[in-house]
Amino acid sequence: MNERPLSQLVADAQHGDAAAFAEVVRRFAGMAQRIGVAMLGDRHRAEDAAQEAFIDAYLSLAKLRDPAAFPGWFRRIVLKHCERQIRSERGEVPLVEVLQYGDGTPDLLDTIYTRARLHKALAGLSQRQQVLLRLFYIEGYSQREIVEMVGWSLPAIKKQLFLARSQMREEMYDMQPTPNTPVAVPGTAQRVEFFLALQARDAQRVAQLARQLPALLGAFTEWGETDNRNYWPLGYTALHYAVGVGDAALADALIAAGADVNAPSKHNFATPLHVAVLQQRGELIGRLLAAGANSGAANCNGQSALHFAAYRGDTDAVRQLLTSGAAASLKDAGGRTPLDWALHRDSAAADMLRQAGAAALRPELAIALPAPDRAGTIFETGIKLIDLFAPLARGAVNALFTPLSGVGKVVTLEQLIETVARRYGGRTIFLGIEAARYTGADLAIELNEVGLAGAAGLFFARAGDTQSLSNAAAAALGRLDRGRETLLMADAQFAEVDGLQAQIEAAAAGSVTLLWYGDYTAGAEPERFARAHAVVGFELWRALNGYWPAIDPLRSHSDLIGGRHAALAARARWLLRRYEDLRVLVERDPRGADALASDDDRAVARRGRKMHAFLAQPFGVAELWTNTFGEYVPLAWALDGLEAVLDGVADDVDEAQLRTIAGTRLYIRR
Repeated sequence: MNERPLSQLVADAQHGDAAAFAEVVRRFAGMAQRIGVAMLGDRHRAEDAAQEAFIDAYLSLAKLRDPAAFPGWFRRIVLKHCERQIRSERGEVPLVEVLQYGDGTPDLLDTIYTRARLHKALAGLSQRQQVLLRLFYIEGYSQREIVEMVGWSLPAIKKQLFLARSQMREEMYDMQPTPNTPVAVPGTAQRVEFFLALQARDAQRVAQLARQLPALLGAFTEWGETDNRNYWPLGYTALHYAVGVGDAALADALIAAGADVNAPSKHNFATPLHVAVLQQRGELIGRLLAAGANSGAANCNGQSALHFAAYRGDTDAVRQLLTSGAAASLKDAGGRTPLDWALHRDSAAADMLRQAGAAALRPELAIALPAPDRAGTIFETGIKLIDLFAPLARGAVNALFTPLSGVGKVVTLEQLIETVARRYGGRTIFLGIEAARYTGADLAIELNEVGLAGAAGLFFARAGDTQSLSNAAAAALGRLDRGRETLLMADAQFAEVDGLQAQIEAAAAGSVTLLWYGDYTAGAEPERFARAHAVVGFELWRALNGYWPAIDPLRSHSDLIGGRHAALAARARWLLRRYEDLRVLVERDPRGADALASDDDRAVARRGRKMHAFLAQPFGVAELWTNTFGEYVPLAWALDGLEAVLDGVADDVDEAQLRTIAGTRLYIRR
């Protein structure tokens, strides 16, 4: 850990690495303390300011675009909290007092769980209260300054701050564990034995181990403890898993052994009921509710199981949840009710929710999309990075390659499956390889989890087994539907079997869009894929900096680009190549952008960041996890937006806006 560069530590912390953030805290604790003592003249007050600064930094870490700029960014946060301590001498209560609990010693750096619950507590406040808390406690404005800013009366502001403090204090107090008799902590060997029995669906052995060591029921899955042969998300309890795979007998055994039916998962605080609704396990939904599952429990995005059911259009689940007392108008962290999600997805549950008294609180701006060109040479994906730099050839050979992990390759494939189904009314045929750590059953459950059950036909072969590969390919090709839009995704390992690549490409030619995928580096793939009209690659830097999808606009290419499209793509690549060099200088030099040689270079660096933001985009398959509506961006709009960024029209536009359809339509305001 100590050998990792600071920029890498910060980037890892931005992606949820608790150990990385703990190391950042260790490295900068001294600096924060020294600044605090210098400004406040008191060691204890300096410690309070430093702790609040670290909390603020963690909660705001996603906003830091350049991990290498952390020192200066954090120093400003420390100064802000020291100034807030000084302001508190005028009688203003610091935020840390709002969150005190137990023995009165606030320690919100204890776990990520507590910090994320803080977000949840904030989300439970009214919009006005959230604004006031941010202005007063986070931004450090006085109450009288807020009066001038927002125009509310001073008594009203004081009252709302009092109510918000009370609600926050109650929420944060409720989440603290009560002292109990020490319990035995399971060792690694016991956990592995338990998890293996769980994966083997051995309900009797699972129950036996749980009775011997009840703490196993609350153990979270971690890397390295199992061979991951099944659907196995990290940070889940045993009951989450049993519900996820739909094993009622296993779930019953765990509940009978004392498993907590309301246990939140480690990373997104989803309960087993959330998982049951997401996977549309109707029978298990009923069993969990009967066992005391809380239908109003919210995940890290403030979404209840009813939000999930509305999103899925699962009227049976909606009915069960409403009957159990689920609140039809509960708002998530984005201010959306279940009805909002149902309307967004054209869900069959919308009428049922209206009848239950639900209201749509956050109607999104409806933007009419042009009808897709179903006969054009380019197969429009609605993903800006692909359509701009590597447009896929309809009815021909294409490829998507990367040896990198953690860059969103699978999510991108899932998004393409959704696009074919929802945008074109078509279907995907998926030709994959089963391995020890990944099976066709895993993918089926994952597709069901993101709402794509039935959107793809899955055909898997055993790795290295020529006959199995040939049989799977023949079965998949026999299911191609030439009467509607069809996307054939094929693992590149099928192309290694003599004659099989030619057979697959010939079967797809003319009417089926073929997409080879594999672990090659885009631009350095084997010669056998030279016939690919488009190749999509990925890069780690975009992923580490939160620019999703992490598709590489410099390695990705296509022979379908021409005219204005080609000219704009060339200009964009020049900007991105120049920015790549400049950002290396900025990241390595403590002066940051001031280290660049000229104002022109600084302008290029700023516009390069804008370009990366513009090329980011929310995906529909990730909506429930990001709490952001996914977007399909027509190629024509993407081209206009690209031109606007290149011409400087977007220089003063916020990066967050550039990631959405509003950003792609900048040309309207030109």
